[in-house]
This record gives sequence, C-alpha cells and structure tokens, in this order.
Amino acid sequence: REMQEELGVIVLLTYLSTFLPTHTKRGHFWALYRGDLPVDWKFSPTNEVTSVIKMSVQDAAEKIKLSPELFTHGFLNAFAEFNRVVSLPR
Repeated sequence: REMQEELGVIVLLTYLSTFLPTHTKRGHFWALYRGDLPVDWKFSPTNEVTSVIKMSVQDAAEKIKLSPELFTHGFLNAFAEFNRVVSLPR
C-alpha cells in the first residue's frame, strides 16, 4: 500500500521480516518486504514523495556511514533490519 501511495507503483512483494524498530517513536511493529521495480519504471512525483534518488544497496550503506543525517529515522530503521535479514556483504 505504501509503495502505491508514495511511489505510484504496484509490484509483487516478498515478505522479509516483522520487527520493532530501535528508538521507535510510536511503539508499533513494522513489516519489511522486498519488491523489484520494472526496468522501464519512471518516477512521477506524488503528494507524499517529490523526488527519489536511485542508488545501489551498497551505495546507500556507504552514504549512511558517512552522512546518516541525510536519511529519515524510519529509513535508517528499515535499512538496518534489511541489512540484518539479507546479510549484505561488507
């Protein structure tokens, strides 16, 4: 639902995890899913997201190490859980 609302896309999702984020502000559990965008997908701004920056998972991990303040609290929580579940190469 969030992918459709925020990015305007519907894709098949694969369940990865349910977790309670660290330093949660609302105290509720999150579910993490993975979906692959079609190769020809083009972003169009929505009411909730005005722009996106395409980068690899490894590039995102490096950018988080160097400048975590560029990312939202929610993204950092979800990315940490993704890293834990998928076990990214270091």
